[in-house]
Amino acid sequence: MTERETLKKTFDEFLKKHRVYGKYYQNIRTSNLTVEWMIENVIKNNEEDMLISGAFGWLNTPEGDDFWSNIDYLWREYYDKIIAGVNEVKK
Repeated sequence: MTERETLKKTFDEFLKKHRVYGKYYQNIRTSNLTVEWMIENVIKNNEEDMLISGAFGWLNTPEGDDFWSNIDYLWREYYDKIIAGVNEVKK
């Protein structure tokens, strides 16, 4: 599995776990982006933790800024744990 495929799978699992998969995909489509484009760019720029914060303007969504700010915080925590776990395995 490529890095891109692994990140997409991990990210989709996170979205589903927090019951925001449909909301995220709807908002990213509304902003004329794709998740694949986002993943490609965050990997290229080494900004994997920005899949939510860099995806679309939160104020312009039905859920609003506070909602997405909370989900972004949870994603960053989740992602940091995954990276910490991967780095532990590599040692």
